[in-house]
Amino acid sequence: MVKCNECGYLAAVNGLELVEFPAAYRNKESTISAICFVRQKQFADHLARAQKATGFPEATLEVLCEDRDCVEFTEWMPGFGPKEHFEMNVLERERLRQKECDERDRQWREAQAEKEREWRETQAAREHAWRQEDLARERQWRSGVGLPELRTMVYIAAAVAFCTSVMTLIVAKLLSWLVS
Repeated sequence: MVKCNECGYLAAVNGLELVEFPAAYRNKESTISAICFVRQKQFADHLARAQKATGFPEATLEVLCEDRDCVEFTEWMPGFGPKEHFEMNVLERERLRQKECDERDRQWREAQAEKEREWRETQAAREHAWRQEDLARERQWRSGVGLPELRTMVYIAAAVAFCTSVMTLIVAKLLSWLVS
């Protein structure tokens, strides 16, 4: 529960502007017109009903000192007017909002870093497996195990080379016979 006489939004009307309600009159009767800077309807309604029932100065003090639930209550800091209290609250809310945004951003970055780390580990494991398979294939090729196709290709290449050299000799003999 809070009291309006302890709130930073309690204002006094001074001409056309709202100013800090004087500290000297927050706990005693006065003819100063009190108003809530953030326009809490329950304060205005209660003050109007009390002023009709008891009279202006007594009603103001009664309403200011009464316990109530108010979501807009801001602890009064002497020397600061209601506008300054409002601006301080706005800045504080903005600071808290920024802090929450920064925290969400930090969490997002950590999550992204974790995903990237997992991806890199997966890629490294895949590359390691591929290299192991490649080394196994190279060892198999060097040992000659399981490569009958290569032997067959070597035999065919030798046969083609032999046939080519025989044909070259035959063509040479034919040319020499034709020339002579």
